[in-house]
Parts: sequence; C-alpha cells; structure tokens
Amino acid sequence: MSNTLEVKTVKQLYMALKSYNNYMCEIPEIFPVLDEHLNGLSQAEFCWAFKSLQGKVLEIYDYLLDNPQAVGLIKEDKKTGEPRLQTSQHISCVKKLLYTIGRFSETNSDALAISMDTLMNAYMTYYSNCSVELAETINKYDNAKQDKFFEAKYLPLVFACLERFGFCFDGLEKGPKINITVTYPENPSVLKVLKAFAALGICRVSFGFDFTKFNYRVFAHKSDAVLPLEDLYSFCLLSETHQQFFIELNREMNRLGADYGECESGWYNGTLPCQYIYKNRLRVLQNIESGSIPTVVITSGKKQELIDKKKQRYIEYFKSMPEEYRRIISCRACRKDCSGVIVVRMDDKNYGMCTGKGAWWVFPAELKAIPYIVEAYKLAR
Repeated sequence: MSNTLEVKTVKQLYMALKSYNNYMCEIPEIFPVLDEHLNGLSQAEFCWAFKSLQGKVLEIYDYLLDNPQAVGLIKEDKKTGEPRLQTSQHISCVKKLLYTIGRFSETNSDALAISMDTLMNAYMTYYSNCSVELAETINKYDNAKQDKFFEAKYLPLVFACLERFGFCFDGLEKGPKINITVTYPENPSVLKVLKAFAALGICRVSFGFDFTKFNYRVFAHKSDAVLPLEDLYSFCLLSETHQQFFIELNREMNRLGADYGECESGWYNGTLPCQYIYKNRLRVLQNIESGSIPTVVITSGKKQELIDKKKQRYIEYFKSMPEEYRRIISCRACRKDCSGVIVVRMDDKNYGMCTGKGAWWVFPAELKAIPYIVEAYKLAR
C-alpha cells in the first residue's frame, strides 16, 4: 500500500487534500529537541522554525484544495471542460520534494545546495515508494529518463508552487546537471529545521505518520532510537480509552519479550489505517478516519503437526474463555477441506475451534480481553 493518498475521482481528491491537513500534529510552543537535531539553533529557535515550516505546508495544501491544478493534480478535460483527475500525480509531491531537498542537500550558510542529478534520482526513487524510509537505496537514472519524469510529474509546477510560498531556487532553470541553491528569505532557520527533519532515520514509523504529519516528538530521541509507544504519532490519534488499552497490551507483550515492530501505515481513498505488529503474529488495526475502533488480530502460522502437539492447551484455552470470546475463535466453516478444527466437548455440546494455518482471531480492543489476547499470542508463536 502506498503512503500517499490514492484517489480515483476528483471528489476523492478533494477529500484527500482536506484530510492531509486535518491530521497534522498540534505542535506546542516548546518541545524537547536533542542537541544532535538543532543544527546550530537554540531550542526556542528550532521550535519556532519547525512550527513555521508546518504553517507554510498547511498554507500550501489549503491553497491546493482550491487550486489542485497548481501542481498538476487535475486538468481540464478538453472535450467536456470538466476537471479531470491526473492519476500521474500524487498529493504528496510537495512534501516529498521538501523531504528530498532536506535529506540530500548540503548546508551552505543560510541556504541548502543540491545537484539536480542527486535531487532527481532521489525524488524519482521516492515518488511511489511506501517503505518507512521511502527507500534504502537510491536508483540512478539517465538524463533522458530524468527529463521525461521532470515534465511528466509536473515538477516545474511543484517548484513554482513552493516559490509562490517563499522558497527560492537559484539555478533551477539552468539544466538537469546544475547545482541548485535553495533559500527561504522569510525565515532562514526553516531550512535548518527541514534538514534536521529529513535526516536519515527520522521517519521512525513511516513517512506518512512522521514527516507528512510533522511529528515533533521524533526530536526528543536519538536518530537511531526506537520511539516509545506514547511518542508515535499514530498512537496519539487514538482515543484515551484505546491508548490505555494499547499501553496495557504493550506492557504485557514486553513481558514476553515481544516489542512492537514497524507500524504498517498508509493512505487509501481518504482513510488512515495503521497496524502495529508484534513478531508478525499480533496486529493492532484501526481505521482512524472512519472512527472504527481498534481490533487485535492473532494469526497462526504453525504447521498442523505443531498445533496437534498443543491440542490440550488449545482446548483448555477455549474452555477458559467467556462465551463472547469463544465465538471469536470458533470454526466458521470457511473451508470444506480445513484440517485445523479442534473439537472441544463442554456443556454436553461439541464446539469447533479454528486453529488452521492462517487462521485469524479478531479480538476487541478492551482491557478485559488482554489476558486472552496474550495467551492466544503464546499459542500462535
């Protein structure tokens, strides 16, 4: 799944553009910043410049909501005169260009310098990539491919949009092999913050959850550190009730030596799903925009003979559960040839327990479910 908002209609595009700003972090006046991120600024200067950069990006996307054609997101249909979606352009183009400039440029006083060749190779690699750091390896492209991409992805319009909002690009018009110099006269400190915010490793969860949402919490930790759960921006979007559930679940999982892994996240048709993964067996899912509550999914990857060895444990587990949770792990007769059904005899009845390879047990995100979630994880690992 891509980390950009994928849209198929003009209506979805407008919803996506609106959503892109709605979930932006609320940044306090002062927040913790380690010395390694300051780039010569004081903490107060850094915080002010970071808020200024976010404010400028908010302005840009508010402008694009009214003028999506400014970066090639829509064009007028020649036959009908109606706006037509340009599927060759992503709404993340502005933020990815800023990220690319910050990541690969060199600081030169109050300016950033980057060769057009470096910028194009990185931006072309990042454009449709959806991994945490966008891409670990930057691809190399020849001049012809760079020139074609430059025009096809409306980069002249994206640069012009940034210039409209105060960014200056000297040398941009001179050709693909020329160095360009980026300045921001209104507040030069913004470029130092951009450089820090696009540093290697800064996207701890994902580009979509950290960089595009301006997760200021990343600056309180070393660039190679794993962010605590409470500092993840995706976690901060949860309700207080579900945050407490996740904290308790995380505490129990830590006792088993299972820390949460990468958060699989992305934008899709204006929605914002996320997955926190524990050893690829336990996932916490939520579609934040639709308001659906989180669910916890346990998946079994064991071979049938390994499940058979634990058959008595599975039976005892089933019997220990309240009825509302038994339904979660009961056989749903989804496959005629399934060999992963354990028959449990209780209350003078036979119950079928689903233990087949790839079985999903979906638990509600509530505190009383945690002991059963943890035990299910033990059985599945």
